[in-house]
Amino acid sequence: MNPRARAIRQMTERLSREAFPRLQMALIVALTGGFGLIASFVLLRLGLDAMALRYPLALCCAYGFFLFLV
Repeated sequence: MNPRARAIRQMTERLSREAFPRLQMALIVALTGGFGLIASFVLLRLGLDAMALRYPLALCCAYGFFLFLV
């Protein structure tokens, strides 16, 4: 087996044994979506009624939060 394939196999085994990448990604996606919903709600409460503005702003907030989590 070549060194690259061995390194990939070792890393895959290590991640499966020591970390939970699927759980971590699911949590990051759920938190990002929740933050986007909360951002939209807060913007609505602040008086931004226009969905054409509120949704892109909430999306930018959620993307910023995603980058913060990663």
